[in-house]
Amino acid sequence: MRKLFILLSAALLTSCTTELTEEVFVAPEGYEAATPPVATRAISGAIYNEVLDLWMMPRPGAQTFAATTGQPTHYALKIYPKTEAEQREIEMMKDVQVAYIPFDYVQLTQQEVEQVAHTRSAATTFAERSPYTVTYDNVESTDGGPTGPQTFQLPILYAVWPVEKPLPEMEHVIDHEITRPVRAQTMVAEETYLMGCYLKVYDETLGRTVPLANMRIEYTVVETLRAYSTVTGPSGWFQMETGIPVSELNNYDWINRPCTLISVGPSGQWKIIGSNGTTTPYLVELMVSIPFGRNALFYPNPTDVVVPDGYYNRQVNDIHRAANYFYYEQNDFPKNYPSGGTRIIANSGPNQSRPTSSGNFNASGSNVYINVYNRGKKVVG
Repeated sequence: MRKLFILLSAALLTSCTTELTEEVFVAPEGYEAATPPVATRAISGAIYNEVLDLWMMPRPGAQTFAATTGQPTHYALKIYPKTEAEQREIEMMKDVQVAYIPFDYVQLTQQEVEQVAHTRSAATTFAERSPYTVTYDNVESTDGGPTGPQTFQLPILYAVWPVEKPLPEMEHVIDHEITRPVRAQTMVAEETYLMGCYLKVYDETLGRTVPLANMRIEYTVVETLRAYSTVTGPSGWFQMETGIPVSELNNYDWINRPCTLISVGPSGQWKIIGSNGTTTPYLVELMVSIPFGRNALFYPNPTDVVVPDGYYNRQVNDIHRAANYFYYEQNDFPKNYPSGGTRIIANSGPNQSRPTSSGNFNASGSNVYINVYNRGKKVVG
């Protein structure tokens, strides 16, 4: 078992770029697309989240979250998992929306962070954290056998929970109730818009754009906390599985609405985390214009949307592509997966004790961690 995990480490630390097969887009009769202008938004009240190591600001319209009339349809829960198994149980629920940013805040993009006038040391900080951590003993590393115990900070999960679903059997608090409009079955189906495109990033080594394949992408309606999410395909193509009702497009500002990339494998096979000691996946906030199209006869404009330089941590991008190669592309690596998935730590700097090390593999039972160090070079070519 340990040898197979080491082979996984090798896949993540060696070159593994391949040509991917493009999905073919066929424009239907009557094709028409609507592309919003470049997205921007005002930055106000930025604070630094020291647990997640990111910048946030208050959500516009956050005061509209609470249910004021009618019966609530959802609870906004703050869930406090005590183990990574509990965290994963909630994260993998299909009928529950899980976020890591507090309900009343949104994450800033990298470009927006550069507009913040003050430094982290001078900023107002958001210091709320879960009281729970997890410590693994008997850790073995490829750097030299047994190591000391390793401790990780567990997150607070901010979940939108259907009222008809039994509440979780783990520590939680109902932050507030949410009422979403419920359409009667006898009403005429409301026109909906789909959204999608080819999501890609520029690779300096290859000198061209490459797909962000099997990447989780999510749009959230701020005013109702309704999330639209999907996973990109092999060519970076994605299309939201659920159409967005015209009423939401008309009532809410979709042009200035960011999307979030979540560094977790489609079925939880891997999770990329930062070097700040938390089990929260790496999150990237994007302000990019995603094309919209109407109903079944109108599809998103099949264009490339290239993630702007500076938006996406290149090291995290390389690690994601390596993990995607191991799990989803043709290769000769033996496949044997830990039940809880593999956590890959994107360290911001080099290994202090072994500066030339690209990474190492740590395991304690079924808990598997791969450290990838940043030596100023690309992890994947």
